[in-house]
Amino acid sequence: MKRVMSIVSVCLVVVCLMMTAIVPVCAATPKDDIMAKAKELIPAKYQAEYLPMLSNVLQQIDVDAAQAEAVIANMEAAAAAVEKDKGGSLSEYTAQESKAVLDEVNKACVTLNLKLEFRPAANPTHKGDVEGVITTVDGKKVAIVDLDVKKTNVADTNY
Repeated sequence: MKRVMSIVSVCLVVVCLMMTAIVPVCAATPKDDIMAKAKELIPAKYQAEYLPMLSNVLQQIDVDAAQAEAVIANMEAAAAAVEKDKGGSLSEYTAQESKAVLDEVNKACVTLNLKLEFRPAANPTHKGDVEGVITTVDGKKVAIVDLDVKKTNVADTNY
């Protein structure tokens, strides 16, 4: 009888260990998936600025798995649209690259039931700089993004 109890105990311990190893993997939320992809795609030198902003936005909204998948696809498309890192300002990129990135950001916002609008930057670095204001559909402001975007560099973007 002792031997059977020992075997059962060992089996229970193994099952418990397996469950503790599996649960963290299964516990990843759609928001965690978005953050993980952002950490992968955003160059390390910009992460201190953009990851907390993304985290703050995600904390203010609900995100399901389908939305996360779509947003991750937008992030990948935006990254693919940029040939190489030219700096932290979209004004350093070609108009085509800037527009592609902003289009993907806008698509991600729509997917997350957010609205992206541009307005003149409060503290412009250059004449014509704009900032993006992200709001919920009911008008609650969730982020202001100063991408140092010159209006003249993305002429096709609606402001």
